[in-house]
Amino acid sequence: HSLPVEMQFKLLNIPYNNYKTQKCKFYENEKMCRFGKNCTYAHGPVDLRQPYEDLPGETISKVTQELAN
Repeated sequence: HSLPVEMQFKLLNIPYNNYKTQKCKFYENEKMCRFGKNCTYAHGPVDLRQPYEDLPGETISKVTQELAN
């Protein structure tokens, strides 16, 4: 059986409830970010989400895959 998503994110140091809830200051200022798709901050309004909103499916599957390794 798998761990709750909150625990999975905690183990990977990914903030669960505030994932992409704030704009990335690097992306905002320079229109680029060295973390790219791995950045936990939003790159523009499309990325921005509300706290407690469901996480994007690809994020959860990525975390699950990393835990399985």
